[in-house]
Amino acid sequence: MSWKRWGLKDNPYLSNSIDETTLELFIGRSNEIQTLHDALSGTKPVIFLQSQSGLGGTALGNFWRYNLSQRRLYFSPYMELRVEAGQDFYQVIANLIESINWSIKQKYLYMAKDEEFVNHESKSKHFFNIISSRSAYKDFREVGGQCLYEEAEKLFEGIKNIVLRLGYEHGILIQICLQNLQADVDDEHLYEFREKLAALFLMGHYKWLLIGNAAVKKILNPTNQRNSAIYGSEIVLTPLEFKELDEILHRRKEQLALNQYARLPINAEVTKYLYSACNGSLKDVLLICSKLMGSLHGYQISSEINLESARPTIKKILQEHLQEKNLTALSFEIMEFLAKNGHTASSVIAEQLQKKRPNISKILNHLNKAGLIQMEVRGRNRIYYPLTEVKLAFGETSRME
Repeated sequence: MSWKRWGLKDNPYLSNSIDETTLELFIGRSNEIQTLHDALSGTKPVIFLQSQSGLGGTALGNFWRYNLSQRRLYFSPYMELRVEAGQDFYQVIANLIESINWSIKQKYLYMAKDEEFVNHESKSKHFFNIISSRSAYKDFREVGGQCLYEEAEKLFEGIKNIVLRLGYEHGILIQICLQNLQADVDDEHLYEFREKLAALFLMGHYKWLLIGNAAVKKILNPTNQRNSAIYGSEIVLTPLEFKELDEILHRRKEQLALNQYARLPINAEVTKYLYSACNGSLKDVLLICSKLMGSLHGYQISSEINLESARPTIKKILQEHLQEKNLTALSFEIMEFLAKNGHTASSVIAEQLQKKRPNISKILNHLNKAGLIQMEVRGRNRIYYPLTEVKLAFGETSRME
């Protein structure tokens, strides 16, 4: 697709997060930024940013730490560390060390010849080789675990000394995203991380920003004496207001403009509709806008796209996407029921669809794991409700305006 027809260099709806070159695109969050600054000045090393995926947790963290890095208060790797479901703890640590090493080399090219850094990199590579070969040893986890942990601590200590020598006043700020973990699925995994990370969190000249949902936070930060010395402020992120989302899109348009005639191809009525349906998730709004633009061709996209023309196309795109997931016919019945009725107990779904409860429960569990619906426990009941893709694919559009 050629974006030149709108006077743009590229797609303004890409969901790229904020980086050091796009800080001017960041909007709002002044209260949250002040809370982060206040927490950073305290003695506790960990700040928890409670956020659902798509609300801009990564963007907020990036904007905050890049500004601190530019002022040489804290060194921070270029990218946040994302922890995936089932990922081995020591592989995560190896990825983190490699991320810091790589960022230093990218920012300070002369460090490739620095004796202390070259020695640190050599030790790091030895550590990485051990991690990658662990699966070949049946009892390595039990026999070598403590040795690996001590080696990791030495590497963190070494890179901290290098960063201080580079002139960063307070040390290193690490951002870890845990949003891809589900507490009900990955609880054992999270408990392991909590126990092993505690000592690393307490190392001097390190600060940590963790981003995850409320359930992940509950496991990582239980109320006890040890954690009271580790975890400081907890910030709950809420969606940006629509006017802020609209401002983000207009700033992107200005950044990508080829001339004074540049304009956004999708009008504000459509983005406001998507904002409401997506519960303020910027990531979801941008993703659907990109899919909408990709589905239109030729003269269909010669003029501004309004809500009347966009609505059926949005439903068609998402229904086709769901068809590709090889879901059963009953799965589609359940999703359509939830989209039209909202929060519903599994017993009510079974009764209304006249199906057996075990079959309904099995499919609900599958849809929950697939990220299409979400479940909440209320007393003895499990309440299910549709997420964005299902609401837009099957919901009554008048309910979302």
